[in-house]
Amino acid sequence: MKALPLILLVLLCLACVACSAEPGEGAQQAMGTAADPAGLPDLPAGRRAGGLLSTELDGSQTFSRSPLASADGSLLTLSSAEGELAWAIWELPAQDELRYLDFDLSASVAAGEVHLALADFSSGRWELLAPGGTGAVLQLDPLRHSSPGGLMYAAALASGGASADISRLKLLAFHSNAAPSADLQADIAGGDAPLAVQFDASGSADPEGGIERYLWDFEGDGGFELTTFEPVFSHVYQLPGIFNATVAVEDSEGERASASVEINVTLPGNNPPEAVISDSISLGGFAPYTLNTDADNSNAGGDPGDSIVLYEWDFNGDGSWDSSSQQPQVQHLYPYIGDFTLGLRVTDSAGNQALDSSKVRVSVAPQTVATSGQLNSVELAMVQGNPALVYADNDQNMLIYIRALDPLGQTWGAQVTAAGGVEPGDIDLEVVNGVPAISFCNLSSFDLNYVRATTSTGSVWAAPLTLDSTGQTGYRPSLRVINGRPAIAYLSLSSDELRYIRSNDASGLAWPAHQVLDSDGLVGLNQCLFPLGDRPVISYTHQTDQDLLFIEATDADGSAWGSRQVLDSVGAVGGDSHIFLASESGPLLIVYEDETDPGMKKISSNNPLLLNWNQPQRVAEASFGANEISSAIVNGTPALVFNDGQLIYYLHSFDTFANSWSETAEIGSEDSISSLLVCGGDASIAGVDTFFGVGTVSFLRWD
Repeated sequence: MKALPLILLVLLCLACVACSAEPGEGAQQAMGTAADPAGLPDLPAGRRAGGLLSTELDGSQTFSRSPLASADGSLLTLSSAEGELAWAIWELPAQDELRYLDFDLSASVAAGEVHLALADFSSGRWELLAPGGTGAVLQLDPLRHSSPGGLMYAAALASGGASADISRLKLLAFHSNAAPSADLQADIAGGDAPLAVQFDASGSADPEGGIERYLWDFEGDGGFELTTFEPVFSHVYQLPGIFNATVAVEDSEGERASASVEINVTLPGNNPPEAVISDSISLGGFAPYTLNTDADNSNAGGDPGDSIVLYEWDFNGDGSWDSSSQQPQVQHLYPYIGDFTLGLRVTDSAGNQALDSSKVRVSVAPQTVATSGQLNSVELAMVQGNPALVYADNDQNMLIYIRALDPLGQTWGAQVTAAGGVEPGDIDLEVVNGVPAISFCNLSSFDLNYVRATTSTGSVWAAPLTLDSTGQTGYRPSLRVINGRPAIAYLSLSSDELRYIRSNDASGLAWPAHQVLDSDGLVGLNQCLFPLGDRPVISYTHQTDQDLLFIEATDADGSAWGSRQVLDSVGAVGGDSHIFLASESGPLLIVYEDETDPGMKKISSNNPLLLNWNQPQRVAEASFGANEISSAIVNGTPALVFNDGQLIYYLHSFDTFANSWSETAEIGSEDSISSLLVCGGDASIAGVDTFFGVGTVSFLRWD
């Protein structure tokens, strides 16, 4: 650092002279000038920038440079020696809208130092900035860094044997620094004290340069014990305990990122304890939720005379222990909704520690939308921007429609009779030509029916139409809009047929005769109709063979169909099926029930022509079956809801191709049909439950 004041004096003199002379002449005069900093002359206005200067320069395009600065193409290299400085100055236009200067620089500072500097015309001095290592973005102040002639000057300096390569300088109007990413590895995860651990953070990176320094917190207590400029460091743990060793990496602009690794240090000759949170798979409820759990199943590891002496709890997963006690029981109030990580740390009498954790989900309590007698079937849809639902009231023999008064489903409107004098079985709700419409099976006459509202919000409904009364038909109707018109796929139970019917018009006012798509065996149960691009497709079940089947139309209307495909024939599968796109750009996905190994499977095709299908994959376990499957795309990835006859479950995929799935979450005790919808960005679920003759329709925003 002793040589830097001298070079700053030289550089400032150079910039002063440069403002009143031609570049070459100014450089020669400055190199021969020796002046006291206190007696520096004012910086003259000099020449005007005009249109001569560029806002982006190669490193080699210097205004002036020392003999130890050399150019190679666009690159400028500063190669200092002991007692000899290497420097370079660049001249750029000073413009109010360009407030940042991006220095693209790499340096070798095994010895000596590399600095950047800006000419400060308000003080008549060079402003020495932080040492340069991998480049920097300098913030400019037009009042200080602009010369009277409308120019600015930047410099790079190397001293004491350091070197630097400058490839580019660029003026910017805006600058957004990307934070670095941190990675930390340890050569050992634990062992007896004293334990030597080598930490390696070399996997850390910065997208705009490199890591400037590493800050180490070996104890995990939030305080940094050490700062290094190298990514590898060793530390010795003298005492037993579980330590969340952390490194914070910092880039040239001070942005940080951190990574941690757990180190378990034990007492020699002593087994570590075991930490166990009781009932960890069923923690959570509706806000405000009071957690009552314990660590009764924790143990001291079997060492004679050892016992658990301390139980510590972290209620929100922030790494701080919020409660400590010698007793294993704990209680905590969660007043707000959210997903929380509950942490437990136990300490035995020898000082050894162990950890356990569990998820706690606190959600909004379900709203009771309607109550009546025996209820069956519920379906959700977004109608004019608000969620709406329809359910079957079998006590009063009618279909009831209700629409929320707001986009989030917080307040619901009055009940409207969509169809009366019917015994509704399976139903489906869809928006058809701007109004809500319902397909349903009338169990009193065993036929297929269709009813539509006459207003866009569903406040008034037309009389139902009977579409098919041939035999016992209309089971499990799947209503979709196909090529601009409503269409329904359904089962004829008396004929064992998969049937399809599509309206003659966009509203469903007139319908032709139905088509039989498949009649080979007991087929057509659990069918799901889906508009795939330019043609309809259907997934369904072969009840005799217990196979999952698939059929696709050969035209846009579904007037002609190809042969059926068997997608899965391993065991008893397809007991319920649901078909949808996993995302806007994702694969076609079918999720279905596996009755042999109770649970849910999925099969997908990434080929838009459906020429090939991937192998079936397990999605979820369901001890009592997976029924009434419903899907939605939540935050860009697929989500599912189903029931097992006792509880409603929810799960979601972690990726757009539905390859990785969350664990199932219990979200209600409704024992009948459930339906899933995205409402306000959240997964929203409707369910019906009949208990001792009282039926309840509930609505819940979940994820």
